[in-house]
Amino acid sequence: MLAHLATYSNGLWMGVDTADDLKNKSLAASWGFSLPELKARGENWKWAPLEEKFPSWIDNFVISHTLKDRPQLRRIAEEWINYTLSPEFQAEVLVKGLSARPVNAKTKALLTQEMIETVGLDNATSSNEMFVLMPELDRRTRNGFDLLWKQAMAERAAAQRRNRQ
Repeated sequence: MLAHLATYSNGLWMGVDTADDLKNKSLAASWGFSLPELKARGENWKWAPLEEKFPSWIDNFVISHTLKDRPQLRRIAEEWINYTLSPEFQAEVLVKGLSARPVNAKTKALLTQEMIETVGLDNATSSNEMFVLMPELDRRTRNGFDLLWKQAMAERAAAQRRNRQ
């Protein structure tokens, strides 16, 4: 099945997509970061909610122990974290810039109704009901996925060679 999908897909996901990667397509698996640019180009993409929940993860900040005796640098690090969690930053960068759901609930007050709908803040469903956290995969599982992907890519390349002949 993976080989079939890889062989007959129009393009393969290579990380964070750009608007050029998705332009004129009708369906994509995407982080959604390119959606604001697509909208500016006249392509109004929408999220399709998954019945099984959205796979998700928790991004985080870490303040290194090396700042323990460096109060000024530690203060800068703490202020940067506070700034990125502010409603203003969340609205401008996460929602408007990346089309991503903000983590600060106060952000909603700064958004238009359209933005609220785009990132799903109009849905009364809690995040726990919408998202499932991705588990950390052990090395063996990651290697297994890597092997499956390499096999699918080999089959894709073979199919492309056959089609050129």
